[in-house]
Amino acid sequence: MSKVYIFNAAPISLYMTVNNGPKRFTVAECDSTSWAPGVPAAADLPVFTGSASGAPGEFKVGVNSVEITPTSGGGQSSVSITIPTSVNPRDELQIYIFWASTTSVSWMLLSDGAPIQGSFVIP
Repeated sequence: MSKVYIFNAAPISLYMTVNNGPKRFTVAECDSTSWAPGVPAAADLPVFTGSASGAPGEFKVGVNSVEITPTSGGGQSSVSITIPTSVNPRDELQIYIFWASTTSVSWMLLSDGAPIQGSFVIP
């Protein structure tokens, strides 16, 4: 298993759950003066199982259901993050989260720093 690093590009902190897991991860807000993304504490990182089966709260190969809610309240956003089978189970994953609007989240998935999936298109 490897860690999944979550980066929050929004100026508000977020709660996140993975695959209906019991643990709610808290992801800090970005620094609004430098726009450096916020991250969870090292002990508060989800894991990537590297296989098609994973327990609730873990990322797995295939479709992962992720719920994201601002800590200040407001609407919850659900996203599906697909991790392809080509990802090495030992790779560290990074997910950058962006608010596309007040009610929807966009994301970019990287494997050892190389982009592999995303939910947005830049015109």
